[in-house]
Amino acid sequence: APNSGAIPAFEFGLMELHGMTSMEMIKSATINAANALGLGDEIGTLEVGKQADIIVVDGNLFEDDFAEVIRNVVYVINNGELVIQPE
Repeated sequence: APNSGAIPAFEFGLMELHGMTSMEMIKSATINAANALGLGDEIGTLEVGKQADIIVVDGNLFEDDFAEVIRNVVYVINNGELVIQPE
């Protein structure tokens, strides 16, 4: 979807505004979301035997503006396959 990263980036901006740390924001989108869905044994963390999609961003989520960096997706790995990469 065009600009599909806009809504999560907006949400991360609100989280950041209200004092959440980068690690808290990452956990909210991964392990906490998986646990809320009752899927913590299958997804949510990078562990042997779990399914995972991975994004690689251009920037440092811990030092730069999280909401801006999260929009700079360089690679997406889905089911072990590289599906988005720079042209």
